[in-house]
Amino acid sequence: MDSTDRNSQIAQETYLASLAPGPATGKKPAKTKRPRRTEPAIRTYVFSRTLKTISNPEIELVARDAVKFVAALKQQPGKGICLMGGGELAQALLAADLVDRIGLNIHPVLLGSGIPAFRDPGKRVKLKLTECRAIDGGCILANYQVMRGKTALSI
Repeated sequence: MDSTDRNSQIAQETYLASLAPGPATGKKPAKTKRPRRTEPAIRTYVFSRTLKTISNPEIELVARDAVKFVAALKQQPGKGICLMGGGELAQALLAADLVDRIGLNIHPVLLGSGIPAFRDPGKRVKLKLTECRAIDGGCILANYQVMRGKTALSI
């Protein structure tokens, strides 16, 4: 399996995992009484060069220029954008200064090889640690703010 096939497989696995109901802990979410929404609370986009369609009408497939798409998305009203997966996508968005924060879930396993989490964005990206804590399974969650110039920008 070449790296392009492996990247496609990882993207598809990430997409399929995002469809799983409930939190990753396996616990059912608490039931609360809320007014019914007419639009989803969270919009989901899948960036892919290999997928042709997605069967779920609530998920938008983005096969065009991801940098332009995310730049336009950041100009729209709403809260933050969460990106899961893809080192190639992260590389392009970091190079275009579209990333404000980075969260890493560090697992206690040394693989020795594999696909890098981040590829060279063409410049040094300075980060400021904003949170670091232990989570389930012996993992560590580390959150960073991307620093730009003398001050950090945030969405």
